Amino acid sequence: MVGPTYSVRVGVGSGDTQHFYRLAVDMVGNLTWMQCLPSNPKLKQDAPIFDPKTSHRYKNVGHDDPLCKAPFTPRPTEHRCGFNIRFRAEAMATGYLGKDEFAFGAGSGSRTTNVDGLVFGCAHRINGWNNKDVLAGIPSLNRRPTSFVRQLSTHGGGGARFSYCLLSVHGGGTTPRFSYCLVDHKKYPNKHGFLRFGADVPDHSHAQSTALLYGEPDGGFGMYYVRLVGVSVAGRKLTGITPKMFQRDRRSRLGGCYVDVGNPTTRFAEAPYDILEAGVAAHMASHGLHRTPVPGHRLCVRGTSPEVMPKLPSITLHFAEDEAAGLEIKSRLLFATVKHAGADYVCFIVQRAPVTTVIGGHQQVDTRFTFDLEENRLFFAPEDCHGDAS
Repeated sequence: MVGPTYSVRVGVGSGDTQHFYRLAVDMVGNLTWMQCLPSNPKLKQDAPIFDPKTSHRYKNVGHDDPLCKAPFTPRPTEHRCGFNIRFRAEAMATGYLGKDEFAFGAGSGSRTTNVDGLVFGCAHRINGWNNKDVLAGIPSLNRRPTSFVRQLSTHGGGGARFSYCLLSVHGGGTTPRFSYCLVDHKKYPNKHGFLRFGADVPDHSHAQSTALLYGEPDGGFGMYYVRLVGVSVAGRKLTGITPKMFQRDRRSRLGGCYVDVGNPTTRFAEAPYDILEAGVAAHMASHGLHRTPVPGHRLCVRGTSPEVMPKLPSITLHFAEDEAAGLEIKSRLLFATVKHAGADYVCFIVQRAPVTTVIGGHQQVDTRFTFDLEENRLFFAPEDCHGDAS
């Protein structure tokens, strides 16, 4: 993990031109891309900037390639396919599509598996992105044909692993599915969890599940929407929160609820957020914790984490198929310690958003998530994720 961003490590290129790069995990964008030479402005990163001219297996994607259609742009005079992608709010990456060999493994002597011919974007201009002077780009994990998930399934790839490094690959398998279990880096700062594809996905017969909505990629921009219908605080259902608050408008394509490990924290649309915040505040007050204003935070109490945390509630997200079951998020993943004017506070870190609800990465820690694109289902179960880490 780099800052609040979960990252993976992959090799790009072949032979002596291969280098390993850290890429920020993304489940929203439809293209894996990375900084390439020539680059202007040139962003600092923790590996040499990829140079397509020196890579033995690199090939341009032509303007007449079947993949070169919206949102990509044919460039007939250059015989290339361009892209111009907005990401992370106001950031933008511009460049050309290419194909090269990707290596899944730690890059430090452990076994790796190489997959040739994966499509990605060579970005020659990146603006507005704080890459922490480490990250080289973004790997797409959504449902579009150019995402890693779809490409690895068609190439027979499986078992790439997660976090700082993709540590090993186990066998093939063409089922379009992937799984991850995020390690709590506060408890285990040196542990790296695994991102697994295809046949490497662990058994999830014990897990709860819910439908992934908008199976056709154009219906949901390739993102992982779920039907959230209610929320509980400390086991008590918030009756003011209704399924209608999470409905997605089919015309404007706004609203709804989707899962994105690339979003650092969970955001609730305004109407359900206000009810959730009031419910959390009421629970805190019933345990003698009184709301105290802290700049930049909506809901805080004064005190140290050991004093306050045992009195704070969990929340449970309820999905359409089985409201009795749900995704429980422990209090330690909902609150964070904050220093203000020399005093200690504990603050609610779930954020308020205009219309769309997002289940973010930090609230997914210590839960195994499996995305099965063939069954169009999301499976989830609590798990001590450091047990599946190295």
